[in-house]
Parts: sequence; C-alpha cells; structure tokens
Amino acid sequence: MQPPTLPAPDDADVRFALRAHTEDDVDAVVDLCQDPLMAERTRVPQPYTREHADQFVRGTAERWADGSELVLAIEAEDAGAAGALRYAGNIALRPHEGGAVEAGYALSPWARGRGLMSDALRTALRWSFDELDAHVAHWQAHVDNWPSRRVAWACGFRVEGTVRLEGVQRGV
Repeated sequence: MQPPTLPAPDDADVRFALRAHTEDDVDAVVDLCQDPLMAERTRVPQPYTREHADQFVRGTAERWADGSELVLAIEAEDAGAAGALRYAGNIALRPHEGGAVEAGYALSPWARGRGLMSDALRTALRWSFDELDAHVAHWQAHVDNWPSRRVAWACGFRVEGTVRLEGVQRGV
C-alpha cells in the first residue's frame, strides 16, 4: 500500500496536506522531537538525534509496506512564511484486529494552537474508515497530556478511563 496525499477539507482552519515522509523532513523531525513537550509527553528517545529522525523517516515507508503503522507527514501553511507549506508534524495510524485503528500524533510548536491537528486527524481518520475499512479508532496518551486530549475530544474520542502503569517512558 502506498501512502496517499490527502488535502485539507475546504472548511479547515489552516491549509494543509497529509503526505508520505521524505528525506527533506529529517531536520524538521529533529526539531519537533527535541521540543521539551515532546520529551515530556511521548516516548521519543532523548536526546533525540538526526540519526533517530533519519531512521524514523526511512522506516515510515517500510511500515507502510507491511501495514503495521501508517504514518503521514503533515505539511501546513506557515503564516510567518507568506503562506508556504512546510513540515509541521505527523499522524500515525496503527491498524489492529477487528477493524480498529489506533491514532497517534505530534505537531511542531510553530503549528500549534490553530486547529490544525484536529482538522488533520479528522482527515486521516476519515481516510482510515473509507480505505482501511476501520470501524473504530482508539487513542491514548499520558494522563497529563492535555493538548493531545483536547485534539482527541475535538475529533469525537471519549476518555473511557485511565490505565495505570501502562505508559513506560524511557524505562520509567
């Protein structure tokens, strides 16, 4: 399966597209994953290096090919660069048995707070329901990850409960 290119819907708050990762994304992935909030709220290695980003970007094609994880780059309008599109983050869809898909997402600091992630996640989920025959989507995050929770709520997810001691993060 090849990654699609998915444009933003007409009513999106910010112009964006979802697409396959390219080698040109590596430096921006490093910047995203070196953000202190990413270190605090996700399982990305710390310190995060260019080698990590290169492995991640190269690995996205392999994971698409075997269907284990479908990761799309978010390319979004940068208001500070005359409306040009640039790498802003990613959305991962992990198919599970029985028509379920687990969603994970990350957004660069410069792109946050504009409704971009909610619009991009809704677009990716719509695609997963239409093209992957997903019937249900799941999401999880660390308990204190309120920005991720706000995106999930905006996309219709419900918080069903807290799973204690589930999120091992760098051995803790």
